[in-house]
Amino acid sequence: MTVIVDNLKLNDKEEWLKLWHQADGWSLKHNRLDIPEATWTKITSGGNQLFGLGLRSNDNNRLVGYVLYRFNFCVKAGGDECFICDLFVDPSFRRQGGGTQLMQAVEQQARKAKVERISWIANSKRPESVSFYSSIPCEKKDHELYVHWLR
Repeated sequence: MTVIVDNLKLNDKEEWLKLWHQADGWSLKHNRLDIPEATWTKITSGGNQLFGLGLRSNDNNRLVGYVLYRFNFCVKAGGDECFICDLFVDPSFRRQGGGTQLMQAVEQQARKAKVERISWIANSKRPESVSFYSSIPCEKKDHELYVHWLR
């Protein structure tokens, strides 16, 4: 199956929530539905607080993954950096290049914003994500923090 990456849209909310709860069911399990709601509001508010890109199936345009990222000041870079807050791909679409496409799309956005680095934290208790993130050329720190310099 082929996939495409584009911006998350207001009408993606229902599909995004399903993916969100697959990615991390903690908020659902603990009846904290305010967490994904607040996150969705930040993504779609039009402010510069949180950005989201969606991974869509080319077959039916269904949302099958997403990445959330933000820009913030980084003392190591001496300017802004791009921080990836969350990346998730539906398990039935994994190992088909979608995660890589999402990372490349974030890198394009980071370059447009003229930041020097992208960073993210990989949960060491999730070996599938560590395996994915370890495949991306970058400087690694503390076994969980990953830094990719844009040079």
